[in-house]
Amino acid sequence: MSGSSACSYAAIWAESEDAPCSGCVVLAEEGLALTGSALPAGEALLVRYAEVVEAEVVRAPSMRLNGYPTLRIERRGGPPLRISTIGLGVLGELNQLLATAIASEQPQLVGIVVPLRKRALADAAALIEQGPPFDLEALGIERHEVLLSEREAIFVFEGRQLGETMQRLVRDPSVWQAASGWSRVIAGWPRLAEQRFGWHSGRRIR
Repeated sequence: MSGSSACSYAAIWAESEDAPCSGCVVLAEEGLALTGSALPAGEALLVRYAEVVEAEVVRAPSMRLNGYPTLRIERRGGPPLRISTIGLGVLGELNQLLATAIASEQPQLVGIVVPLRKRALADAAALIEQGPPFDLEALGIERHEVLLSEREAIFVFEGRQLGETMQRLVRDPSVWQAASGWSRVIAGWPRLAEQRFGWHSGRRIR
């Protein structure tokens, strides 16, 4: 939500099974900020978007706050959070805005598949040892790995909003010119591979 104004809603909310309190929920740039009677004056509970595992509107009587449909948020490092706003339409809008904010913060995983010439395995391995020909941190990349077989080298990148960055890298001849040694081992134009399924700590990613 960078560059956009924060959205604020009157709400009641509660952590875990605590009694609900009246206050306000704000979708700020860095996360969800909650104020209310359960907190000291001037303080807010900040739930960063990167901490949110799942958000859904629940309607089961046992999950509702004061009998109203409620937005339940599962988060890392903290108990579940329940939020209810005035009007179901507002709650749905809050859920959509939160989902958009979370999506922009979630790490993405993409790969660049590079076909190799015959008997180029040793040369490719030596080039990989030299490291990438671009600044990983400047591109917003959080993790980088390279898988190598006799036919292909697969460069795996993980970070936020990587899709467009990877497309530019694949199509930019200067990237491969910077690693001039690769010209003798590459058998064809690199192609992009996008994540379709993932699993981490017992939880399906896609």
